Amino acid sequence: MVDRRLKPIICTARTDILDGLARAADEGRLKLPVSEIVPLSDGIGTLTALEHGRKSNGKVLVRVN
Repeated sequence: MVDRRLKPIICTARTDILDGLARAADEGRLKLPVSEIVPLSDGIGTLTALEHGRKSNGKVLVRVN
């Protein structure tokens, strides 16, 4: 069962695609909207809140250090 708000992406990692993404990131053309960075200790709580409908205006990153 997959939550309808989540969009799984299934693909094969191909060198030409990954190289293109790496070039775009290096050139500053790859933009990912980051709304929040949380420490690992808050990761489960943040994920649970998002699963229960908390809205985010971008990606939520979990910092591991």
